[in-house]
Amino acid sequence: MNQHAIKRGFTLIELLVVIAIIAILAAILFPVFAKAREKARQISCLSNEKQIGLAILQYSQDSDERMPCGTQIPVGGDYTLDGIGWAGQVYPYVKSTAVFKCPDDSTSGSSAAPITYPISYSMSLQVTRSGLSDFTSDSKSVMLFETVGSAANILAVGDGVNGDNTSPAADGNPEGFNGVGRFATGVMSGANPSEVGNTNHFYDTKTGRHTDASNFLMADGHAKWIRPTAVSTGGDGSNGDCNTFTSGTYAGTAASADCSAPGLAATFSVH
Repeated sequence: MNQHAIKRGFTLIELLVVIAIIAILAAILFPVFAKAREKARQISCLSNEKQIGLAILQYSQDSDERMPCGTQIPVGGDYTLDGIGWAGQVYPYVKSTAVFKCPDDSTSGSSAAPITYPISYSMSLQVTRSGLSDFTSDSKSVMLFETVGSAANILAVGDGVNGDNTSPAADGNPEGFNGVGRFATGVMSGANPSEVGNTNHFYDTKTGRHTDASNFLMADGHAKWIRPTAVSTGGDGSNGDCNTFTSGTYAGTAASADCSAPGLAATFSVH
């Protein structure tokens, strides 16, 4: 008598258990993968800032130790043009348009004349008005910070050429933002927390572009990820005064670079 083996398949309950296990694993792993991808983008952005920082320092060495001041020449004391166009000035030292764009910045350029490229970073207004010898503590003074919504014709400009009219400069406050764009840093210390939204010169979000913070380039050329509340905004300070970092006011004077207040990681002040 021949006996045939009985082939047994999965039951419906067993299949449902397997599917449930896969779903649970996916729910656990997908956020981990998303965080890993965001960390990679944040590191790429940090690398961009470091490369631009080297270009700025090279520019300074060729310019009697003066920092890029922008290509828009102020007329009649119009300081709203200060610093605009700095990206066009340093482009010859970078020779790459891609380095000016953070991977997390959705801003696009234009392929129609004049061709523009996204600019994900802004220069500190205080730095554009300074030379290398002016810094009290260059490791604490902000040189570049993250922005969104700006594109510039950086290939067609250079020193003395009035072409790049959008790569921005700012002192960390919407009231002191020159050019086109918005802060991607999150609301920094000493700033108005109500100025958040899709409005030119405002803070794009309450928190930063990269996991509740953003990347900053310091005047000595090093870059790091900093939460917005650890950065003091405003005009140039001096003599160890912590100013708006501890007072809680906005549109004032930034903490001086030698301020010793706990929690201060960076300042828009040069002195």
